[in-house]
Amino acid sequence: MSNIMPGSLVNCRVRQVLSDGVLVSFGGFFHGAIDHCHLGTPIPDQDWAKRYQVGAKLSARLLYIDPSNKRIGLSCLPHLLNMRLPTAVPQMGQIFESAVVARVDPGLGLLLQLPMEPEAGVGFAHVSNLSDRDLSKSDITKKFTVGTTVRARVIGFRLVDGMCAMTLKDSVLSQQVYSVKDLYPGQHLEVTVLDQTPAGLVVAITQNLKALVPKIHMTDSGVLTEGSKLPSKLKPGKTVAARVLSVDPVHKRVQMTLKKGLVGSKLPVITDVRQAVAGMKVHGVVTGVAAYGVFVGLYGGLSGLLPKSQLDLLPGQEPADVYTQGQLIRCQIASVDLRKGKLILKPSVKKSGEADEQTAAAAAAAGPWGGLDAGSLVDGGVVQ
Repeated sequence: MSNIMPGSLVNCRVRQVLSDGVLVSFGGFFHGAIDHCHLGTPIPDQDWAKRYQVGAKLSARLLYIDPSNKRIGLSCLPHLLNMRLPTAVPQMGQIFESAVVARVDPGLGLLLQLPMEPEAGVGFAHVSNLSDRDLSKSDITKKFTVGTTVRARVIGFRLVDGMCAMTLKDSVLSQQVYSVKDLYPGQHLEVTVLDQTPAGLVVAITQNLKALVPKIHMTDSGVLTEGSKLPSKLKPGKTVAARVLSVDPVHKRVQMTLKKGLVGSKLPVITDVRQAVAGMKVHGVVTGVAAYGVFVGLYGGLSGLLPKSQLDLLPGQEPADVYTQGQLIRCQIASVDLRKGKLILKPSVKKSGEADEQTAAAAAAAGPWGGLDAGSLVDGGVVQ
């Protein structure tokens, strides 16, 4: 048995047809088993056994080899024979409103047929994922019957078996977000504060999904100084309104902002320089200040530059005298360089009478002076 390897394609003959699969022989003296869920399709039809006769020839691929127990498993699933991914693979977290129960195993779970194109998908819900409460075998038999439809959500994949893991729990089905792939920049969410770290604030989106709020996005008034206490609303266990800044599905990293000016902003969300158009107004946060201008962070890791020439500084003033890291500013896109992937910005001056309730709310929440600091540039109008 040490001379054969999993993944090898072999020609075999049916030795015996069982209730849950077939026994085969190959290579002259090797014997193995093919589970009925690996005989052409993960959901076998009622008369699958009639298609296999003793002595019939099959092409199969070795799944596993257990020399100590002298057991060999094989498969005839098309995607394994052709060494490719299954055709019907849903998205992680996808919800199927009418998954059809194809088989009920009270001690194991449910085999489900998922309505997909171009062919139906296959899912399996373990008994532990059938309900938020414990179900006995009799409860499962009474509640689920072959042919009925159920609401189910994808929580994992078993690509070798050509199926995905499913859950029927209401607590999971009701979650707005299940995985990183459900998130996108600009998305509004309610999050729970977990802990403060040197990099920022760790928050929980769901029980299994966490995000980081960078230090410059924790409060409306700039960056918290080293050693300063967290505001009471940011204590561990508190629920706060947040907005997704960036999503990295590969490394499963999510960054969010708690700044009210960004959370409540109705201005466009751009995450790519190709979405930018000259004249577009956006909200951003100062991420750095240099002698030649101010760097402004947008969504999705995108940033732009406010050149010093666009800042309307007073004689002798430098950008650092007016702008600080973490400051929320409203900008207008001055120019876009697609070849270099650069954005040039300029301050956006609101027209007379233009409402900006979100910015006003953020300023009011920042303190008795509305978040104003000495040297801040403001727009005003004569009232008396």
